[in-house]
Amino acid sequence: MLPFHRGRAAPTQEAQRTVLTAERVTAVGKVVDANGNAIEHATILAYSADVKKGFSLFCPTCYVDCGKRTFTGPDGTYSIPGLNSDLVFDLLVAREGYNAMFVKRVNPGKGSLETAVLKKRTSPQNPAQIVRGKVVDQQRTPVRDVLVERQGAILGQGESFGSSGWIDLIGVTNSRGEFEIAHSKPLDAVIVQVTPRGMASKVARVPTGSDCKTIVVTEVLRFARVSCRMASLSHKRRWSFRS
Repeated sequence: MLPFHRGRAAPTQEAQRTVLTAERVTAVGKVVDANGNAIEHATILAYSADVKKGFSLFCPTCYVDCGKRTFTGPDGTYSIPGLNSDLVFDLLVAREGYNAMFVKRVNPGKGSLETAVLKKRTSPQNPAQIVRGKVVDQQRTPVRDVLVERQGAILGQGESFGSSGWIDLIGVTNSRGEFEIAHSKPLDAVIVQVTPRGMASKVARVPTGSDCKTIVVTEVLRFARVSCRMASLSHKRRWSFRS
């Protein structure tokens, strides 16, 4: 779930016009493992942003550029073009089999190569700490590169929300449409938001356990695409639209 930042308002229309007309630059970087080997097809997401100097009242995840994403190539490098030159970004880096991480306060205007080092991920032994799922479309075809955000934890009659207790920052589906996210404590189920590229995002309640649960996603209707784009220009994350 995207965080709500108290005390930070959405920018005014005039301020947004200034943001949209700012010079655009490209963030470049590389993702490697602990041995320095390049990691291919890691997801790079512009998660949040802030001004380079001073203090901003803008919600950090509400800038238009937040939500842009790309993938690393065979040599581990990536680029995210069209970013606001007046901002610095926190980039989220994720790849199956590794712990996701943030690269903090990336300044695309510098043109320097930001290197992220991913550490191998180890799954908890207790199945009640794990959620495994598979994202498919309506034809039951696996959907790759779906963002899976943890939103809530369910134990008995109680529910908790927020980032506390989670082992994984985020999940991303592999070529088989599969993902895994884990919590530090045993749970009955978790609430996740799955966000495929170019399709409608979906919130689902998924039981914990070692077996893989299927989540079906659908295409975004034309009017929904327009609404999603309008929401983006209103400082909501481009990939936060829900069906």
